[in-house]
Parts: sequence; C-alpha cells; structure tokens
Amino acid sequence: HYQLNSHNMVVELPSVVTETLLRIEGAFALISILGSLIILCSAIPFRQFRQHPTKIILYLSACDLLFSVKYAIYVFLPNPKSFAENEDICFAQALWGQFWGLAWISWNAVISFNLLINLIKPFKNTSKWTFFYHLYVWTLSIGSTIFVSFNQDQIMNVDGTCWDFKPPLEPEFFVPLAVYMLFSTFVALYGFKTVMSMEKTTTERKIVVIRLLLFTLVFVVCWSGTIAFRIVKSGPIKDKVSTSAVDAIGYWNVAGVTLQGFINSLIWMTNPTFIFTLRRFFAYLSKKKGARDSSVEEDSDSEDSGSEERKPLVPKFLQDYMRMPDLHQLDILIRRRTILDLLHGIRTSTLLRQNIGFQETLTDECFTERFVNKLTSSETLSGLKQHSFQFKDYCPVVFHQIRLLFNVQLDQYLKSVDPDTFFSAHQQQKFSDGRSGSFFCFTPDKRYLLKTLPRYEARRLFLILPQYHK
Repeated sequence: HYQLNSHNMVVELPSVVTETLLRIEGAFALISILGSLIILCSAIPFRQFRQHPTKIILYLSACDLLFSVKYAIYVFLPNPKSFAENEDICFAQALWGQFWGLAWISWNAVISFNLLINLIKPFKNTSKWTFFYHLYVWTLSIGSTIFVSFNQDQIMNVDGTCWDFKPPLEPEFFVPLAVYMLFSTFVALYGFKTVMSMEKTTTERKIVVIRLLLFTLVFVVCWSGTIAFRIVKSGPIKDKVSTSAVDAIGYWNVAGVTLQGFINSLIWMTNPTFIFTLRRFFAYLSKKKGARDSSVEEDSDSEDSGSEERKPLVPKFLQDYMRMPDLHQLDILIRRRTILDLLHGIRTSTLLRQNIGFQETLTDECFTERFVNKLTSSETLSGLKQHSFQFKDYCPVVFHQIRLLFNVQLDQYLKSVDPDTFFSAHQQQKFSDGRSGSFFCFTPDKRYLLKTLPRYEARRLFLILPQYHK
C-alpha cells in the first residue's frame, strides 16, 4: 500500500493522514511551542529557575520547541500534503525528528532519574552530574542521527512527518523510548507511594516532589500513544486490530507528541515563584493604569492637582538619595540601612520579651507566634534620616531556648547586635551576596552572621523548626 522512491523511502502518506490532520498536528505543535517559550522566557529574569535541577526542564523545553517545528510548519503551508510527500523533505524531517526527538525523550528520562534520586536520598547533590547528563544525551542523539542518515530504507512517512519506522526493528529511537517509558513508569509508581507515606510536616517538599512527578507522568501518558501506534502498525497484532482502532491510536500518538510541551508549561506555572511574579506583574499593570487615570484627572482639573500626593514607590528615607550618581554607593546605603533596622528590631524585641519573661515549657503556639513592633530607625548611620518601620519577631521563645542550648548569654547577645556600635566599631563592614540573591555580614565581634532570606526559605525554616528544636 506504499509507494517506494529511488532510495526505498516510503514517502506517500497513509490514508489516515489527511490535510485536516496535518493542520491539526501543526496547530497542536504551535501550542506546544508557546508552552515551551513560556518556560524558557520565564527563566531569563529569575536565576533560581536556571539552577539545578530546575534547569533540566529548560533543556527539555528547548528540545521540545525545536522538535515541534517538525509539525508546526504545516499550519502555514498552502498544500501541506504535497509538502509532506517530498522525498528530500521527508529525509530531512527524519533526521531532525531523530536528533531533537531523542534528545527530548532523553531529558525526560533524566528528570525521572533525578526524581528517583531525590526520593531515595533527598539531600543528594546531583548538580555535579549535569556534565554527564549532557554527554549522554547529545552523544546518543548525534550518534543515532548519523546512523539513520546511512539507513534511508528504514524511513517511512507515518503521521505526516517521516520517521525511522520501517519494520522489523528501529533501535535508534523506539528502543530508547521503550526503556525510558518503563523506567519512568517505575519512578512514577515509586514516587506516588513515597508521596502517600510522607509526613504532614513535609508538606512543602511533598508539593515539590508532586510537581516533578507530574512531569514524569505527562511523559508516560503522552508517549504511550507512540508506543501503541508502533505496535499496531508493525507488531505481531497488526492484522488483528481494526482500522478504526488504528486511526484512534494514531490520533492519540499525534496529540500526545505535539501537546506535551504545553502541558509541561501548565505544570511549570504552578511554581510559587512563577505565580508570585505573575501577581506582581498584574499588580504593576494595575498601578500603572491607576497612575495614568490619575494623571488624566489632574490634567482635566488643575485646581485639585495638588490636593493629594500619590504614594511614592521609594521609602521616604531614601527619596533624597535616589539621585545619587553612584549606584554602588546607593546599594551600600540601602543595605546598611536594612542591617541597622534589623539590628534595632532584634535588640528592641529581645528586650521587650525579656521584660515579659521567657516561659520554660514550650507549647504548640510558641512555634507560630509572631509579634509586630512599630519602631523608629536608629540615628547611628550619619547621612540617613530617621524613619518608622515595622519589625516582626517570629517564635521568640523557641529561638531563646535554642540560644540557651548553645550557651548564648543574653547580655553578650544584645551587645553583639547593638546597632549603635555596629558600624562605628567596624566602619568598613562589607556585604557578601549568596546564590539565592540574599546578602549577609558578620557582627563586629564575629560571633554572629546576619543573613537575609527569601520568603520560601523562611517558610521552610518555620516548617522544620519543631523538629530542629527537638
């Protein structure tokens, strides 16, 4: 039922593949490309998305984007069917699909492997393995593509695009795919069992594991159609399967392969950092629109233009310094002000709590206590005006007991964090940046380290605090 060309390549489209199906494939592929672009573009401004193991998903999305081009071109062609049956195009498609398709499914397998290691050894650092992941994926993809280029008689037009498909065996793509599917299925089952057995105190880690588990499940479900289609087309049961069943499996194959990138992007967008950034973006647009509307009202009624000032975006104590030409000095100024307010808040809150008294027996409420104090900044640092701020003290009784366990005396502790002597005793105090974007510095006596935390790290600290104290 196929017409062979001079290279024994089957370039004629199967009867099930119509022009409508080609355009559906292309439309799905464009959606997948959009999903991959969302993932890749969101990683540009956020360094934490480019760190291990999250960056593996970026490699996966890049390969998905390039692989989907194989299908997406049919949306824009006036006669996609004749284009699909072109011999040279068929050969190029087979090589393109072999390289990027194999790299794509290989990165899926790497995600499953990392998930398995994370489940078995949660604190295992796998970032040092990244080089070997790249070596494996790209060596396998390049080698298999070269092999396919010398075996044109195995190339067949299957779903509107050409693959290394001709029976009886295609080890270059379907053997790795079958192995990856079996492995990922095992990891998914093991991961589901592990998640169900996790304690309630590990809720945040459970969410991270579930998110990685979803990437593995999506891979298994989407590529199951390809395995099933391969079996009914050239396996031992090919003569026992009805034409309608083959057609249905063919559509499953096309939909799964072309939509995985978009489904991955939906999982990616459940990341708390992504959601938080999206909220801030819409809040910024809302404020910008409000400011524009306010400007229009001021222009229309000049008499009321000075009746009410808009809320400044910069704290009042910094407005006089925002015109500084040296941004490095401005950065130092802001950090010193932050540290001074932090020290002032620690010292004041500790003294207030000392006057109330620290209870000896902890209750569950001690691990959720939060005290908010309204304070006025210290005058220690010359050149900065005084300002008011709020300082929130978390679980003071718990941390007091932890300090006692390490024989930290209250008087010495208060002396170390005294804001009035912090910079005067250490005029050249310097700040260091961490990988997460936090900055930290030592107290002048080198006894303590002051460090800022991202909100998600603070939540994790409070999550493990009962067990840490215990």
